[in-house]
Amino acid sequence: MRRIFRMVNDGKGVYQIADILSEEKVLCPSAYLAAKGVGNRRNSKFEDPYRWWGTTVSYILARVEYMGHTVNFKT
Repeated sequence: MRRIFRMVNDGKGVYQIADILSEEKVLCPSAYLAAKGVGNRRNSKFEDPYRWWGTTVSYILARVEYMGHTVNFKT
C-alpha cells in the first residue's frame, strides 16, 4: 500500500499505477485474499489474477484505514 501512495506522490495517476502493478505481476487484492483463503472470492478462479484496475487503486486511496488514521471498531 505504501508503494501506491508513493507513486501518487510522484505524480502518477490511478490508471498509470494500475498498469505498473499489472505489468509487475502484483496480485490484485481479490486474488491476494483468495490465495490466503479469506475474502468474498476465496473460491473463485481468476482469469488474470494480476489485472489491476484504476478504480481499485482509487478505492484503496480513498480508504482512511490505509492513510494511517485511526478508525473506530476496525483492526
